[in-house]
Amino acid sequence: MTAMDDSGTPRKHEGKYKAMAICFILGIGSLVSWNSMLTIGDYYYSLFPKYHPGRVLTLVYQPFAFGTTAILAYNESNINTRMRNMAGFIIFFSSTFLVLVLDLATSGKGGIGHYIGLCVLAACFGLADGLVQGGMVGDLSFMCPEFIQSYLAGLAASGALISILRVLTKLTFEKSHNGLHKGAILFFSISTFIEFLCIILYALYFPGLPIVKYYRSKAALEGSKTSSADLAAAGIQTKTNDQGGYEYDTKQQERLSNKELFLQNLDYAVDLFLIYVVTLSIFPGFLYENTGSHQLGTWYPIVLIAMYNVVDLISRYIPVVKWMKLESRKALLIAAISRFLFIPAFYFTAKYGDQGWMIFLTSFLGLTNGYLTVCVLTVAPRVIMMGDVAYGQDSQEDYLNAHNAARSEVNVSELFWDESVAAFAQNYADKRKGDCNLVHSDGGGGIYGENIAMSSGELSGTYAVKMWVDEKEYYDYNSNSCADGQQCGHYTQVVWNNTISIGCAKVTCDNGGTFITCNYDPPGNYVGEKPY
Repeated sequence: MTAMDDSGTPRKHEGKYKAMAICFILGIGSLVSWNSMLTIGDYYYSLFPKYHPGRVLTLVYQPFAFGTTAILAYNESNINTRMRNMAGFIIFFSSTFLVLVLDLATSGKGGIGHYIGLCVLAACFGLADGLVQGGMVGDLSFMCPEFIQSYLAGLAASGALISILRVLTKLTFEKSHNGLHKGAILFFSISTFIEFLCIILYALYFPGLPIVKYYRSKAALEGSKTSSADLAAAGIQTKTNDQGGYEYDTKQQERLSNKELFLQNLDYAVDLFLIYVVTLSIFPGFLYENTGSHQLGTWYPIVLIAMYNVVDLISRYIPVVKWMKLESRKALLIAAISRFLFIPAFYFTAKYGDQGWMIFLTSFLGLTNGYLTVCVLTVAPRVIMMGDVAYGQDSQEDYLNAHNAARSEVNVSELFWDESVAAFAQNYADKRKGDCNLVHSDGGGGIYGENIAMSSGELSGTYAVKMWVDEKEYYDYNSNSCADGQQCGHYTQVVWNNTISIGCAKVTCDNGGTFITCNYDPPGNYVGEKPY
């Protein structure tokens, strides 16, 4: 969210930890069904030994997941995010239940009909995955980073949870009649319940949390066209204007086009693509079919899958420690490319190494998968927000250039940087660090003019100036007046002819937001006077 000083001061909102817990559960629900199908691979290999289910089911699943994500990404701004996520969870629930029904109907026996039905349901999982994961990541990217990190941790937790259950069911049913079949029934029964729980939480509870209402309202303010149903579900009504947009106290910002967003974040997209190309080329098919026979016997692939899932979950919490979080775009790309070394490493370990080395290598695969995924998906949203918001354009030259570009359009002399004015601005910005509230200073007893801006996330100095300058379209010079219901005072201060120098400052607030202030010497905006 990005707001300026006349838009009102956001109050403290409750429900953050409840929202994080729900995001974690929704993350589990986004992959628990698919992970159940993968983790009981030994059961499917016993039913379909000639059909390579570990490889084929993945090949069926991925095109549907990727294709759905690509289509929805292209049409994102026209799609109701709430309905998209609800549809995904409902498909997950229905498909998981049908896997259970299919298994019961065939009495746990193989056959081409059972296998084809399983492939169709794997495709449904891919469709649901494309709906839910893209929708949830997009929705949560408008909110605080802890939400998306909890969601991503939930994705990994689904694998760890299912792996633990797989170990327990194998211990429980290993010596019983149809033990694999009973374990599979238990797996999909639990998965069906989790998917139903996700539907209830997302539809009824999550949208009503105060902090979620707050961020979704601000998402609409920032240009999101997909949040009206989310706001309506929370009982928040928005007014539409004649053009079908939303009217707010501040001017709604324009959304970047899909092409601009993609090009701006191309390296992040490549990172994720490479991460999952490597992971899915090894997990789970290679681990089931090409790791040979060892002392663990039938437990061997189960242990490998479990180690991958558990370490993948743990690694997603490593970026919580700030100094351990990888944020460099170049370093992330290098790390993603370097994971291709896993392919020859797994080949030679399977051929020449023992089970200890394979367990270590599989654990390291999970470690890098989880860690890099979280790093990319928590860093990327900060640079997606409204063009140049997050590019760190905060130097003296950046502030001056942004101001002087606007002044040159109306033939007003350039401003200069004043260290004493900048010191005053920095001192006041530091006072706002604790709350990020949009409250003006006293301007040094009236000796300085002032513009302020804030954001719930990262905000660059140049973009703050852009927001102020954008008020120009509402200012009528001839009448020295502003359009009804609009603001122009920030713009007129920027171009005030008698102002000679500026000093600006920026601070990251304790709540993760950004506060920016610029002071002007001499001040402008005298009543009854034109700016130039």
